[in-house]
Amino acid sequence: MEEIHNCTILFINKHGIQRVGSSFGFGGPFFPITTISEVDVFENISQMLKNEDKISFYENLLLDSYHYFSRYQFNTAIIICNVALEAIVANHLNTKLIKIGNTHEKAFNTISDIFSLRKSSGEKGGLHKVIGKDFQDIDGRSFKDNHDLWEKFNLIRTVRKKCSTSHITTLNE
Repeated sequence: MEEIHNCTILFINKHGIQRVGSSFGFGGPFFPITTISEVDVFENISQMLKNEDKISFYENLLLDSYHYFSRYQFNTAIIICNVALEAIVANHLNTKLIKIGNTHEKAFNTISDIFSLRKSSGEKGGLHKVIGKDFQDIDGRSFKDNHDLWEKFNLIRTVRKKCSTSHITTLNE
């Protein structure tokens, strides 16, 4: 079995300007992941265990994503990382709704509604709608106002879509 070492992806825009998008294998922005000595974190971990602190759902998902990435299961890593993004956005909006006076139940129901496909109302759902419209309605800020951020968001969603549907072919293929 061959291994991939230092595979770098370059993005070249229409003007011929190159930039490194990411580097896989050993080295680059992803790996090796910076590790911390056990001695340096022992007290923090002990305190978390004593307090029975919970690790958030999305933090666990990100750790799972790193695990799959390190095992060269890139499609799975990308999909899980996107689910983590959805969980982070849902958590943020839920926190905002509670801060502005909603009950926990009302906030939960609102988040469930905005993440649904809203088939009954005919309105298109999905994370693009949540990030583009609902985030601004609840938080007051818009991802679309920051062009670079919105383009990056669109890129990661396109990559996720290609990863999750890579096994599906069209009728003309």
